[in-house]
Amino acid sequence: MFGLKSILFAFLLLMTSPSSYPKPDHINPNIVLITIDGVRTQEVFYGTDSSLSSDDYISETKLFPNIYNYGAENGIMIGRDSPMYATGPVFISLPGYLEIMRGAQVKDCFVNTCKPKYKSTILDDLYYKNYSNIAVFSSWKPIRNIFDKDEKRFHFNNGRTNNLPIIFPEDISYRADEDTIYEAFSYIESNSPQFIWISLGDADGWAHRNNYEKYIDSLQRSDQFIGQIIERYKNTDYGKNMTIIVTTDHGRSKIWTNHFKDKESSKVWMMMYGYNISKLGFMNINHKLYLSDIRQTILHIINN
Repeated sequence: MFGLKSILFAFLLLMTSPSSYPKPDHINPNIVLITIDGVRTQEVFYGTDSSLSSDDYISETKLFPNIYNYGAENGIMIGRDSPMYATGPVFISLPGYLEIMRGAQVKDCFVNTCKPKYKSTILDDLYYKNYSNIAVFSSWKPIRNIFDKDEKRFHFNNGRTNNLPIIFPEDISYRADEDTIYEAFSYIESNSPQFIWISLGDADGWAHRNNYEKYIDSLQRSDQFIGQIIERYKNTDYGKNMTIIVTTDHGRSKIWTNHFKDKESSKVWMMMYGYNISKLGFMNINHKLYLSDIRQTILHIINN
């Protein structure tokens, strides 16, 4: 396990402000976890990269107005003043998502085509804490490999179906983020899930194809989605008890189209907003945090 538990829980105690949320009875918050594949800290914290684009510079606050409004101004941001990393040793998608779900360094999966042995995840934790309505929506189909193939307790909606357009011809099982978002919103409207993980992937796809313009477009659409999901529900019973966590599975190499074993690829970030999250803005903890800390962070939020 990366990161001392004492460091992690000192951080978690700072995060929440129980006096701001009078709770005569314990409330299970609705957790919305959004992951945006392969988004490096450059764009999140410093705006567009002039070496990759001939277009006018877009600042980080204009590129991600919702992340900055809800995270930096009204919630928590990690990764700029306090470093945050994927543990590795390889910094690619499936190991990154496994680390988030398991809350531990991944030692049984080093390629995106791996078939990891099933191990307990945050979904199991939540189920045993009376979260009976749990869902996973993903543009990228292999995310389903994280979980037991015979799992019936949770709702899974992953990858492209035959009636949807193909966005990346090299991967016909991949579904465009806009379709994943549509499916996720439809499910939330009908089912009000207590926990939903929505995994978006267009940004990483366009980066691998060296298309910086579409990479930036996908980041802007992801930020719009974050704003939509907060605004749509903030005045409802569902939204009043909702906590939003946004992060990524890995960073990018200095050669921005790639990511694998280099330190640059390990750099990640996280935003949190909503129920049980204090307005602390950019955190400066002077300790490294890891994707593996997210599992315990979610458990702390629901137990507080």
